[in-house]
Amino acid sequence: MNNQDLLNIELEEYIKTVTMTDEEICALREWVSKRHSVHENPCDAEDGHGNYLDFIDVYRDGKEIEDTLEGMTEREKEAFINIHFRDIPDEMPNPMSRKAYLETELIRLRNENAMYKSFIQYKNLKIDFDKYREPKFKFVSEETESLMINGEELPFKEVLS
Repeated sequence: MNNQDLLNIELEEYIKTVTMTDEEICALREWVSKRHSVHENPCDAEDGHGNYLDFIDVYRDGKEIEDTLEGMTEREKEAFINIHFRDIPDEMPNPMSRKAYLETELIRLRNENAMYKSFIQYKNLKIDFDKYREPKFKFVSEETESLMINGEELPFKEVLS
C-alpha cells in the first residue's frame, strides 16, 4: 500500500464523519489527489494553538469570504479586508478570493498612501521627504555614461547623494 492509498483511505473516513456539500467533497478529493492529507491546507493555517486546520475548514472560510465580498461596495470590501485579514497565501482553493483580496488591498494601500502624504504635508516634512525618496539610480540616457560592473554595462548609473 503506497502513500496515496493511505491518503485515499483517510479521505473516505473523513467523508463519512464530516458533513460536507458535494462541492466541498469535490474540492477535497482534488486536494487529496495532489498528495495532500485532509488535515493539511494550502496556506498552513493554524487554529491559534499550533494545530493545522483541515483543508475543508480553510476552504469554507475562503468561500465565506468570497461570498461576503461579492455583495459589497469597494469601500465595504476594503473595510472588511482590513478588519479580518492582511495576508493571503499564494495558493488558494478558489482563485477568485485572491483576486477580490488583491483588489481591496490595492484600495487600502492607496488610502494609506494618501494618509501618509497628508501627514508629511501637515508636519511640514515635504522637503525632507523629497530628499529621502530621491532615486539612488537613474536610467542612462544617450548623453550620460553608464555604470560598469565587472566589465558589464548596466542600463543605469548611480546617483551619489
